[in-house]
Formats: sequence, structure tokens, C-alpha cells
Amino acid sequence: QQQQQQHQAVLPAKSGRAAVARAIIAADGGVVQGSQRQKLPSCLGDVDDILAAVHEQHDRNAARSAEWARGAQADLSDAWMHARPVLAGKVSHTEYCVAQCGLNRCCDGDFGVRRGSDWLIEVKDDLPSWEDDDGFQDVTAVTQGTANRIHSFHLFTTRWRGPKVVVFTVANHTAHMAANAARELASIRQAAQRWSNVKVLVYMVVIAQDFYGFKYGTSNGPQHPINTMRNVAIDHARTNYIFPVDIDFVPSVQLYNKLVRALLPHLATVDRAALVVPHWEALECGNETRIPNTFDELEEDALLGKSRPFHVEAERLITSGWTFPNETHPACAGEGKAYWHPGVKTTNYDRWFRESKDRIDGFFHVATTGPLLDKYYEPFVVVRRIDVANFSLPRYKEEYVGRYKNKISFVATLRAYRYRFFTMRSEFLVHVPHTAIKASEPHMQTHLEMMRSLHQTDRETLHTSVYVDGAPLHPRPLLPSIFDQGLDCALSDHELKAISMP
Repeated sequence: QQQQQQHQAVLPAKSGRAAVARAIIAADGGVVQGSQRQKLPSCLGDVDDILAAVHEQHDRNAARSAEWARGAQADLSDAWMHARPVLAGKVSHTEYCVAQCGLNRCCDGDFGVRRGSDWLIEVKDDLPSWEDDDGFQDVTAVTQGTANRIHSFHLFTTRWRGPKVVVFTVANHTAHMAANAARELASIRQAAQRWSNVKVLVYMVVIAQDFYGFKYGTSNGPQHPINTMRNVAIDHARTNYIFPVDIDFVPSVQLYNKLVRALLPHLATVDRAALVVPHWEALECGNETRIPNTFDELEEDALLGKSRPFHVEAERLITSGWTFPNETHPACAGEGKAYWHPGVKTTNYDRWFRESKDRIDGFFHVATTGPLLDKYYEPFVVVRRIDVANFSLPRYKEEYVGRYKNKISFVATLRAYRYRFFTMRSEFLVHVPHTAIKASEPHMQTHLEMMRSLHQTDRETLHTSVYVDGAPLHPRPLLPSIFDQGLDCALSDHELKAISMP
């Protein structure tokens, strides 16, 4: 609780900027969007260009809006500059839980707790320094997984030229695993030679069993400390913006370029912003799986039944004028129907698909609720570690281990702290098919029930201690922004080519 209270520290207002923003928003309705106009502003324009295009003319109100936005960016940069040495120092003494000895109970001492980073093997680090980031113009992709996901991470690196941190987990908790662990470590080292702008860490699991293994009667070792590994990856990033993503997802080819060249500076003016990148899945069709590069390729595959929103048929989410097959492509029939729409429906795939098809870029606001409702929502989001008023990003909760509820719990925490959610148009993530442990196995069903119980208690605690007015940890009111309702902009073919250049 003390840590979360520190998250709510507020920097002194500069030149009455919050009051100025409120006045501007009151005059304009707070909507900085251009879809009602025949010509959208360029996403590459600075705030002056964009606001001039939105207003009838570059009048005094537009100038005040632009001045406010630049001031908000400067405030964020100042906050990040002061936070950098603190975050860099924390890497050496932060405690991480790697083994649970009960539901929501980390094992005591060295058995369950690791400190700093000496317990990790550093395979490679060619990331830029902390000082190279100004707080809002770059973003680090952070991920984690096992060595059998090296191939999918390699695909990720071919499409994301920005900074990346990956933590691989290698099982080495019994004597007969030593040889295989050595081979996996060698494979990671060899693969890392092909990657650049990356930090690669390895966690060797030497704990033979944990609470869940004993309870389920399995001999598979401890449950994977997935949220702990996410926290490790975040802590080793050196930019303010981070993009936590699962290792079996691959981005569209322009995602990183659009973020850093066009959108992040504008999003920097929005207090507690979470930018959703819609995630899809490519279906394994016979001996072929195509991972779409662009929206046009994704649309083509979706209309053929070869791609769909993650774990849900497209026809359930996208209804504005498109006819999707009500079954997957015949060659992909083994995949079957999918109905997990509660996990993604809040993203508003219908609007995303329609406006991406119309070549509108930027981002639009999506309404979210507190932690008690919409309990299955689990998007991938671009977020800041330090916000415009010195608010620190909440941690992933390390009591969630193995499958189920681990990412959902983080999103529920963001909603409890009143984060504003936006959906980014035109770009996306695609899940790479792979074999997985069947959820129908008895111990998996038991684990699902355990994580459900944990999540139910967690959401109730977030509601009473954070979300409701007057709660002990209730966050300060959100600062207003001229981009609170989103940003509509466009990129010409020439501009798209330009942002692809190194």
C-alpha cells in the first residue's frame, strides 16, 4: 500500500497548465478528431499542424492547445529524467518471487525470493543507454517465455527494430535435465547473435517443486512464474514507454514505426494512457501458416477464414458491412469455432476494422469499467512506467503463476487506477500457432479454479481499496488532455515509406 501511495505523488502544476487544458476542452468539447473533415491531418505533424487542421483555422484556441501539449510533453520528460536513476538503481536490489508456497504466498528466503539480477544469466545486451530516451519518443517491447519459443521471438525481431527485452526460462531442476538445459542455453546464445537492439536474459529453474506441483501431484516442476518474468523484463528496459507482449505474438510490420514516428508524442499528453494493439491469430491451414504483414493482408486472410480475432470468430465482433465465413477455411477446419469474445470485445474490433479499412490512423478512446466488471478483458497495451504527473505503473502481480488470469489481473489493476484505454488503428499483433498443454487435463482444470479464486479476491480488493471514491489508495483525478477522446490522422503512401527508413 505504501508503494501504491507513492505512485500517486503529483508534481506541482506548471503555469496553471491543468486549468488551461480544462478551458480548452470546455471550448472544444475535448474532441481532437478529424474524421468529419474531408482531409485528415498527417500523423507525422507536430501538435501545431494537427490542431490547426482540426480547428476551422489556426486561431488562438489552437495555439493555446499546442502550447499546452508541448508543455505536457516537457513535464513528462522532466519526470522521466528524475525517475531514470531511481529505476536503474532498483534493478540491483528489487526482490522477485519465483516460487509460491500457497495461494498468494511467496516462499520465504532464498527458496522463493531472488534479489537484483545476479540470479539471471545475461546472454546479450546491446540496448541504448537510459539517457537516450526522453520519456515519450521510444518504446521497448518486453516479453518472456521458454526456449521452444525462440523461433517466434526471432520473427518478432524481424518486424520490431526498436529495443527489446526477453527473459527465457530454462528448466534445470533435476539432475537428468542438465544436458537439455545446456542445449537450450546454447540455442538461446546462438539465436541471440542474430538479434540486435536487445537484452537477452535467462532464468535457470533449479527449484524442484512448489505449492501447486505438490497439490496437483505432478512432476513437472514449479508453475512458471510468468508475471515475475514480466516484471524482470520491464525492469531491464531503458525507455519510459514499454509494450508487454507474449512471446508467441508477432507485430505488423509498421507497428513500431508508427508508434515512435507518429503517435507516442501525442499520447504523451494523456494522463495514465493505455494504448491497445488489437491481437489476432493466424490459423494453421494444412502445412501453411501465413503471418500477415499489413492490414490489407490481414483483411484478406480474415475474409478467407484463415485469420481471426484472438480465439473468436470475426463475425461475432465485426458486423459493419463485411461477410466473414461462419467457419474457418476448409484447410483449417481442425481449428474449430472459437467463442472467447469476452477477452477482446471491449477493444471494439468493428470500429477498428472499419476505420483501418478507410485508411484512418491514430487512436480512438474505448470505454472501460472498474475491476469488478468486464472481468475477462485482456488486451496488449503500450503504457508508460512514469506518467505525466509522476504516477508509476503498477506491477504485474507475482502470485499469478502458470496459465490463466495473469495478464487479465494486470489489466484489471490498470482499470482500478482509472487508466484511459485507446485502440490503435491499422496495426495489430498476430498469434503464431503452436502446441500447448490441453486445458482439459485434470491438473489444468484445478489450476484454472485456483487462479479464478485468486482473481476474484484480487478484483474485490482493487474495487474497495483503489477504485471507489474515498478508497484508501484511490488515485488522484486524471489530468485533462486535448487528446482524451483520441486522435484521427492519416499517413500517405510516401509517409509510410518514409517512416520505414532506419
